[in-house]
Amino acid sequence: MSSPAPLSFTIPDLVSYCEFPLRINADLCEAASLEWITSACKFSEKQKRTASRMKLGTLAAMVYPDCELPDLRVCTDFMHYLFYTDDLTDAMTMDEAIRVKETIIDVLRHQYHYIEQVEAGKTSTLVNVTHDLGTRMLPKSSLYLKARLIQSLATYLEAVCQHCALRSRRASVPTIEEYILLRREEGGVRPCFALVESVNSLDLPDEIFTHPVFHDLENAANDMIVWSNVRSSSAWDTSLLIVYIRFSCQVAT
Repeated sequence: MSSPAPLSFTIPDLVSYCEFPLRINADLCEAASLEWITSACKFSEKQKRTASRMKLGTLAAMVYPDCELPDLRVCTDFMHYLFYTDDLTDAMTMDEAIRVKETIIDVLRHQYHYIEQVEAGKTSTLVNVTHDLGTRMLPKSSLYLKARLIQSLATYLEAVCQHCALRSRRASVPTIEEYILLRREEGGVRPCFALVESVNSLDLPDEIFTHPVFHDLENAANDMIVWSNVRSSSAWDTSLLIVYIRFSCQVAT
């Protein structure tokens, strides 16, 4: 009896489908945002070089082309903050990552409880930078938008914790479908989507965000961004390699 043919799937060149002209915000704040994150988080020289190469200021200017400079600065800082949290948890155990997640969400939900501690210098770097960003990112948002922003960040951090569990072998190897769902949240794209509403002075009802069509469109855009990033990455994600090996997959790009 012949062995079954190996599974295979193709990661397409999603970027080539983007035929409309790209727009970019004229107000760039790369240098100021880099100075903020590297100083506030006490980056090593290696971290500084990595953050600089990512050019998140340019990315933010392309993602949020219409917002004013103060809002663009918040968006750029937020992207640098996502890089910081990803780097912070990269070598952590699942339990350590869970504590990071709980700290971040608690600071964002109860900002006023932390004011005196932060001003007195009695808080950690994580609390300080989260509180600083939260005080600039959330006040402009409606209660519904605040809830969506915090929830999207919580979902991202939960996926990061799950990745830590996989890395430390405290979770079973995911199926392809499970990996796709994990990568969709772990990419950090959904919180950036939530900021679109805030920086463009929109206040959309929850009925829009819970509508199946909107949900599918958001997931499609999310997948296109995440998988384009995976495809162009010089270092393939460890979890994805595990999926390839477990299911004897062949990948075409």
